[in-house]
Amino acid sequence: MAEKMAGVSTTRDEYDEILPFVQRNRRALAGERKVKAAGTLDLPPLASMCCSVESDNGNQTIKVWGGLSPAGAKAYIKYKSLASWFGATFGTVNGLVGLIKSKEAVHQIEPNLEYLIGNVDGKGTSLNEFMGDIYSNSLITPWSGVLVDHPSSEKRPTIKEAEDANIRPKILFYKFESIINWNYEVINNQNILSMVVLMEDVTKIKGFEVTTEKQYRHLHLVDGEYHQTIYN
Repeated sequence: MAEKMAGVSTTRDEYDEILPFVQRNRRALAGERKVKAAGTLDLPPLASMCCSVESDNGNQTIKVWGGLSPAGAKAYIKYKSLASWFGATFGTVNGLVGLIKSKEAVHQIEPNLEYLIGNVDGKGTSLNEFMGDIYSNSLITPWSGVLVDHPSSEKRPTIKEAEDANIRPKILFYKFESIINWNYEVINNQNILSMVVLMEDVTKIKGFEVTTEKQYRHLHLVDGEYHQTIYN
């Protein structure tokens, strides 16, 4: 029987192992509403909420449930509503990022790339805001990524054509959750990153209906040449 080939949405083992901890950090940073919405993931129930006392012919036994008992589920709702979340995570991350940004960054940029200061990613994000995202993510996730990309064109445009059509390099930030797979290979006695799969959200509009779909960007080397492939 032939082995089934894994698809582009396949995630690396290290990613799957760390993802729950990153999601927990995101909830802690977001605050009480997100923490409470996660239920028992972030607020474990009391032991008494996971068991019940049953009587049979005058004999009492303790039944341990796999999760919350029926009575425990009702008690947990009240237990959670009375709990308070101290937002130290947000305060710490925000304070450290502010400390880094308190000293103005020194830009050493070629004149033809100065547009990046005001619009680094082609979406209107300033370089200062872009760096703030990198700082904050580095405090709550083990890694993230930066992709320097250039729009493709059928022919080499002139400087004016490139300016008019906004065909120019941009720098994109990818948080931990978006970098789902990768691989290194030894090429010319060097350990080289040879493959990365990035998961992206793409907005689709049909009439007045706005939906978000997943798109996968496959970055890979073929005989030492860089390629990009998009999968929907």
